[in-house]
Amino acid sequence: MKLPLEAVTLVFTMQYYAGVSQSCAYTYGRHTASHDRVAFRLRLGYKYFRNGNDEMQHPEVDT
Repeated sequence: MKLPLEAVTLVFTMQYYAGVSQSCAYTYGRHTASHDRVAFRLRLGYKYFRNGNDEMQHPEVDT
């Protein structure tokens, strides 16, 4: 089974950012908390975004 290039690129991009987040977390003493947040946001994709209060929010909801 051959995957489309976009799917392969997305998987490698998610793995890259999760890895960078993990290494930064250990550098700054946060261990897994920041890694979990980044992985969670990547799993949600573009349906959700991060606002200034560090809360997940649906883009169609007015604040």
